[in-house]
Amino acid sequence: MERDAERGVDWVHLPVIATVARLLCRELTLQNEYLLLENRTLKSKVPGRLRFTDEERRFLTEAALAMGRSLMKEVISIVKPETILAWQRRLERRIWDYSARRTRGPGRPRTPEDIEELVCRLARENGWGYQRIRGELLKLGVTCSKGCSAGLLRCSGSRAAAFGRQNVVRAVQARARDSGWRAGESVSSPEP
Repeated sequence: MERDAERGVDWVHLPVIATVARLLCRELTLQNEYLLLENRTLKSKVPGRLRFTDEERRFLTEAALAMGRSLMKEVISIVKPETILAWQRRLERRIWDYSARRTRGPGRPRTPEDIEELVCRLARENGWGYQRIRGELLKLGVTCSKGCSAGLLRCSGSRAAAFGRQNVVRAVQARARDSGWRAGESVSSPEP
């Protein structure tokens, strides 16, 4: 008896608490029975299949799984318990299917269109090459590599793309080939 007093158990009021708990449980049971009947009645009035959104399926699945399988079979009347379990499997598959990665295409993302337009406009209006354009973009606070600006100019068909070092060497070699120039001969400056 002394141990019970140490634990804080008040045996005098225990039957009262048990009685109140039983009454509350009885009330909840009656409410649940009523809601089940109401659900069945409303379901019989709706023609055809009930359509649920993914969000509704998620809420119903979480609530049903919290009850446990044995209680789920007794309580759920809007769909079969097997349907709830199938929804759960489908929702879990969607979480782990890496679909977020598949929304983007493979490879590097494209350069934003406003930067593409700016590079093409700078080349068209000023006749600058890709290195100068890159420098101007850096002054404006836009980070763009030399390769990016060169690629944009190449794709746009701008003549400024031909001003890179390799392209200049190739152009001189092509002019020399076309004019029949050989090593050791003197050549006047080529005409454009």
